[in-house]
Amino acid sequence: MVAACETKNDAVVGICELDGRPRSLSQLKNNSPRPYIYNLAVDEKYRQQGIGKAFVRYCENVARDEWMESYLYLKVRVGNEIAMNMYRKLGYSVMEDNKEESSLSWKQSLEQLKGIDAEEQTIVLLRKMLKEP
Repeated sequence: MVAACETKNDAVVGICELDGRPRSLSQLKNNSPRPYIYNLAVDEKYRQQGIGKAFVRYCENVARDEWMESYLYLKVRVGNEIAMNMYRKLGYSVMEDNKEESSLSWKQSLEQLKGIDAEEQTIVLLRKMLKEP
């Protein structure tokens, strides 16, 4: 997990998690390819200041330089154009063949974690090549 803090009062202004565990070690039945970024969020007061981009770049550096990975993945909700635009500018592209699988796993995860009937949302899987495989 990665978090950014304000220096004056230590308020958390954003969070981002990077999962590089092998699929067999995943606690939930999460079939996402690894490594992948998840739970990236920036407090509304601090958006449009490069914090989200800094999180992504940090995760890319860890995946490429420390874990020696060639690709990095993430999921984003269709309709979240601000996030999609940021990811596209950073070089991520949609993996169309995973659209239905991602949508279903998101709904199932919400139902399992929160015990609610989650409204189905379309989630797409994005990928970026970090280095030649």
